[in-house]
Amino acid sequence: MAVLKIERYRQKNGEDVLKVLLKPTQRFPEGAYFYADAIDEELVRRFTWYLQNQRKPYVVVVIGSSYNKQMKQFHQEKANNILDEYPDCINHINEVEFDNVNYNLDKVSQQQNLWCKPSRGYAIDRKNFRPYIGINSQQICANCTRIEVGAIQSAYQLELQYENYRYDFLGDRRKDLDLLDMERTGQISEDEAIYLHVLRYAANNAWYVYRYDLFDYFNENHIPIPAFSIDSDGFMTHPVTGQRLCPL
Repeated sequence: MAVLKIERYRQKNGEDVLKVLLKPTQRFPEGAYFYADAIDEELVRRFTWYLQNQRKPYVVVVIGSSYNKQMKQFHQEKANNILDEYPDCINHINEVEFDNVNYNLDKVSQQQNLWCKPSRGYAIDRKNFRPYIGINSQQICANCTRIEVGAIQSAYQLELQYENYRYDFLGDRRKDLDLLDMERTGQISEDEAIYLHVLRYAANNAWYVYRYDLFDYFNENHIPIPAFSIDSDGFMTHPVTGQRLCPL
């Protein structure tokens, strides 16, 4: 997979970004792309980058002979250019591994990197919901509850106690590549992307509102708090369809 075209855009925040279009391959028949800062253009052109994985695509290149191959990751090479060292781990804040603009990259430890993913925030123990977070292979728990809504609120409060937890629902773009592209190509601002993301997932699903304490955001943006019901097992459900709301 080789570079087909490099497009340059200015985001609403004034930052210049490259959208690097890649030639189609059998794995990516419609082609693929990745984002980088405009200042990374020399690094973009230095190697023949490609996307490694369809499910969770990283930007990589393989160099060397058949007897001495070496795989380089774009975000690690970029970090080395800036820091003059290779960090242990780099978290892609919005969970999109081919979005390699500066403010989407966060230097983290291996342990911190495990705390950058979405989770339900609880386990089910004898029909009770047990809120917990994992710290160094141990579980820090809050009091059990019979209803899911109490458990997810407690889980969020547990996460707030530990600065190393980095997952941010408002910034998650794993399923919003269209919004991410509009932001990177200067069509909408970051605030507009967040608003559209919230409308897409949380405006009709109270689970997100309670799991990530979005009450202030909803009030400030005049979004009605969605209703929910509780089923016989304590799960949050849609008030009309009865479908459980937890997306995980």
